[in-house]
Amino acid sequence: MSPTKATSKPPVAIRRMAPHELEQVTEAWYRSLVGSLAFLRPEQLRSEEEYKGFFRGVVVTTRDLWVAEWNGQIVGVLALEDNELDRLYVVPEAQRQQIGAALLEHAKALHPEGLTLVTHQRNAGARRFYERHGFAALKFGTSPPPESEPDVVYGWSGTPGRRMDCQTVVPPYEPSFIEELYLFASDLFGQLDREEVVWRLTHMPNSSVHVAREGQIVGFKMGYAVGRQRYHSWLGGVRSDRRRQGIASRLMDGQHEWLRAQGYTSVETSAVPANAAMLMLNLRAGFRVIGSYSRGDYLRVTLAKDLSR
Repeated sequence: MSPTKATSKPPVAIRRMAPHELEQVTEAWYRSLVGSLAFLRPEQLRSEEEYKGFFRGVVVTTRDLWVAEWNGQIVGVLALEDNELDRLYVVPEAQRQQIGAALLEHAKALHPEGLTLVTHQRNAGARRFYERHGFAALKFGTSPPPESEPDVVYGWSGTPGRRMDCQTVVPPYEPSFIEELYLFASDLFGQLDREEVVWRLTHMPNSSVHVAREGQIVGFKMGYAVGRQRYHSWLGGVRSDRRRQGIASRLMDGQHEWLRAQGYTSVETSAVPANAAMLMLNLRAGFRVIGSYSRGDYLRVTLAKDLSR
């Protein structure tokens, strides 16, 4: 008798959603969502049209969206907003196949510094799943209406040895730091005017550089004062392979916390309209558009944020 060969599960591919898959992904997410909310009363739920409209109009356009493909079908959806795990769903027929675990591990790989998420307190299956994968309950509360359902915030503290270090660097700057920063910025934006970068760092009042490091620089945010209580966030960026992972938000939060401590009440910045991700990041952080100007052949939008609130 010949030995029986063990059958192996087909591999799960985690990838970004293609534009033509919007309806397929929306349907997969909705079917997964409905199954996970079975404990809610009808009056706590929204209509199918409202749920799907929210997914198409908000989740797809403002979140870092990934899908799980298995057996040629999209069976799972992962949505991240910076380092918050906004949504993780697997269609009912593909559950208990380690697909949710694969999506969660992908999220952890994107955010080794840590993750947070919110789930319903009565969703025992989801809570067991996250606790098995290293998440711990941090805070208990209530979801917004119409659900108004007790929820719980979970957190995962990150991968040891892969923590990102964020620091604020102020004058006097070491020449080696200026060189490192200049080379990093040039890699991001193309060849920059070295004299301009060095002059702004060393001559503009109360300049600062907020840096994210994983050994080397992976992101930065640089600015200087333009008034007694006004600050200009001039230049910043994140390495291409570490974008959409919450680093820009952490740098912005760190800069704004430092500015408040220094007594500044407002911060200004500018962005190119075509850079939708940067515009959305600023608008979500509380900036508002106050004007625009032309520089060379392109238009820039000016934004400002009140730091006193």
